[in-house]
Amino acid sequence: MSRFRITAILLLVLLGAPSAYANTLVSTNPISGSTLSVSPTNVTITGQITLLADAPDASSITVTDTNGVRVDDGTIYISDMSATVGVKPLTETGIYTVAYYLASEGDAPLEGSFTFKYMAPSSISPTEPTPQP
Repeated sequence: MSRFRITAILLLVLLGAPSAYANTLVSTNPISGSTLSVSPTNVTITGQITLLADAPDASSITVTDTNGVRVDDGTIYISDMSATVGVKPLTETGIYTVAYYLASEGDAPLEGSFTFKYMAPSSISPTEPTPQP
């Protein structure tokens, strides 16, 4: 065996190889970096490994506006590999940040953040139809 291979194996043993059970992000809804013209009612994050549904307090998802004010409702729903949090109706145009820490059955949690842009309507149209002659 070459010295390079022996050195590589020793480094992996001593420093630890990345966990085979580490969770990685599969998708987000809204899509990271997207621009929305309709306020989302929730945010969903999906990973590769089943999340711990029986320990919802071990996980968190926060959605904040450009001023750092939370706009999520704090209610997290976990189903298999996805976690969802409700979002209050957005009224202001801006960049919204989603930060998440999701406990999974693997060795490492699924954690990170992403942003999306919301473009609020410039005027709100009446909900009642205008009568036609």
